[in-house]
Amino acid sequence: MKLKELLAGIDYKISAGQVPQEIAGIAYDSRRVKKGFLFVCIPGFKTDGHLFARQAVANGAVAVLAEREIELSPECCLLLTDNCRKALAVIASNFYSQPSRDMYLIGVTGTNGKTTTTHLIKSILEEKGERTGILGTLYATVGEVKMEMARTTPESLEIEEFLSLCRKE
Repeated sequence: MKLKELLAGIDYKISAGQVPQEIAGIAYDSRRVKKGFLFVCIPGFKTDGHLFARQAVANGAVAVLAEREIELSPECCLLLTDNCRKALAVIASNFYSQPSRDMYLIGVTGTNGKTTTTHLIKSILEEKGERTGILGTLYATVGEVKMEMARTTPESLEIEEFLSLCRKE
């Protein structure tokens, strides 16, 4: 996807490096970066994604989105924005062509009974002939595809990827 299309809807500035035309993928975990990726530095509760930007570039990132200046190799494009977590949500939606626009979404919250409730809703909708998917605490499922979830609350990138899969299914 073209970098300009990927960044549509977020405020950013180009701070350094060569601006790539195409982006092959997105990652916020440097271990998941592949050649041609955009790496997004997410400040977390336990660690800060900015600390892993150089490793992401070594793994193939051609652009890094950060909240502050980072010294990177000259060929890597450094983009700055105010809130990388918020920007990741927009970027992920852009990358997967806004999948949520093509479906109805139901959110279930609360302390107890969420999994049971989502399966009851799934059962009712499927009885009416609707195709469904569930994104829950432990797994995500659509059709015959079942994915284990690494985090209790997935990041926007995983949510958009799953919604894209739902659209395809």
